[in-house]
Amino acid sequence: MEAITKERRMIFMSHKSTDRDLAIRFKDELVSLGFKDAEVFLAEEIPPGEEWSREILEALVSSHYSVIAVYGSQS
Repeated sequence: MEAITKERRMIFMSHKSTDRDLAIRFKDELVSLGFKDAEVFLAEEIPPGEEWSREILEALVSSHYSVIAVYGSQS
């Protein structure tokens, strides 16, 4: 009998570097809302020394969903 494998869903999150803390909180909320089996990609999690542009492109290409956070300036 073949083993049944469950594919992990990849969620790519893009955000401004100044919104890092908000993006991390949003990632935590996704997990708490039921995306426990999903892998959520944040650029902050790229290990030092890795080629960040390649890592980001690979994550974007392999993702099933994308979340792009756009914020206006506060007045």
